[in-house]
Amino acid sequence: MKIKLSILQELIKEHVNSWHANHYTTNNLPMGYEDYPEVDIEQYMDVNSKAWSVEITCSFDDDLSEPKRIFKSEEDASTYARKKADRIHTIWLSTQA
Repeated sequence: MKIKLSILQELIKEHVNSWHANHYTTNNLPMGYEDYPEVDIEQYMDVNSKAWSVEITCSFDDDLSEPKRIFKSEEDASTYARKKADRIHTIWLSTQA
């Protein structure tokens, strides 16, 4: 079986690149807002009212914590939680410098 040199080179390059990515990347999942160590997010749905609740606790500054807020949809609750968590995380990063 004959293989063109260019095809063989492409196969080798693809194999090497995939090994490199797998070898050096132990966790392919990025860190999300719910993984920030300084922010604790409680998000849940009330079964009776079908409303979503979000409560955010900041571990380094209680003034940045947010009381329980109620939303009509999971998407609204998640968006609110992400924005607040990102804001708290940014403030925390600025205090680490």
